[in-house]
Amino acid sequence: MATWDTELVDKLRMVINDLDATNYTWTDEQLKKFIIISLGFLDSELSQWITITYGPYTIDYTNITTDPDPVTIGASQGFQNLIVYRAALIIAGSDLKKLGATAGWKIVDDKSTLDGTQALLYAKQSVDNMKNEFTEALKEFKIGNQTIAESIISPYSPVESLPGSYFRR
Repeated sequence: MATWDTELVDKLRMVINDLDATNYTWTDEQLKKFIIISLGFLDSELSQWITITYGPYTIDYTNITTDPDPVTIGASQGFQNLIVYRAALIIAGSDLKKLGATAGWKIVDDKSTLDGTQALLYAKQSVDNMKNEFTEALKEFKIGNQTIAESIISPYSPVESLPGSYFRR
């Protein structure tokens, strides 16, 4: 039985701040898809690190399954966190595109100004920060420093340094 589809989904919900079970923004199935896509990217990127990731993974994008299960086979906590981190980054990028369609406006009327561009600039900066954090964590993971990947999703990480800081507006 797979455990990635519950444990990693729960972690992803925490990172993206989608915790209200009565009113989730994302369904479990949607989050599973993001996690599977993220696993596919990382499996390809880290193919020479199979002793740490326990890959290669056989990923079925249609049925949203993977073999082996990255949680039950003992893949490092750092690798599991990178999967979640990458999935959160995909979601943040998607949200940024949606926000770009609605927040990129500015109205100037005599002495008044309404400016929706600041929300867009903040979101873009946050997504850029997440990309940089992910790139740095992946680089450190590749050279054997798994601590940084393990700590990106931990109770000791300050909120602003979590990959989901974009989601904590």
